[in-house]
Amino acid sequence: MPLAVKRGTGPLAPVKAAVFLVARRADIIGAAEDELTSRSPKYLAAEPVTHDRLISLYEKLVESLAARDPLPLLEHARQTATERFHAGYDLSEVQKAYNAVEEAIWSRVFSEDLPEKYAVILPSVSAAIGGAKDELAREYVRLAAGAHAPVVDIAALFRGGERP
Repeated sequence: MPLAVKRGTGPLAPVKAAVFLVARRADIIGAAEDELTSRSPKYLAAEPVTHDRLISLYEKLVESLAARDPLPLLEHARQTATERFHAGYDLSEVQKAYNAVEEAIWSRVFSEDLPEKYAVILPSVSAAIGGAKDELAREYVRLAAGAHAPVVDIAALFRGGERP
């Protein structure tokens, strides 16, 4: 039987999603952290810092959903991009945290087997995190465009390193 859920997808859906997330905060953050640390030893080595960053991301997500205002989460994404870019992190490394949080939320929603919640929580969360990842990427591109990388002398490589 196809799943047809239409109730609850109105303007209060983000607020309902925020309420759901607040009640499951520790479990979802724990699952996201487990996902990150299992994928990369880099995250395991920085576990306390990773935990704090996941909490910060999660709190901004909940704040944005509860207020039905994406700006807190988007500003957090810009700030994170700036900090991590200047610390030398690749964009894909930063996006892994956003993906881990989103995946943990999806897993939690489906584990509760409440189909009426799918259409309320998942679109709100995915739209918010998708917008934040987009903002993160745009800020990385903006920062990279302003960065000056050393130029490789290709002609010297072809000459064997000898200068004329």
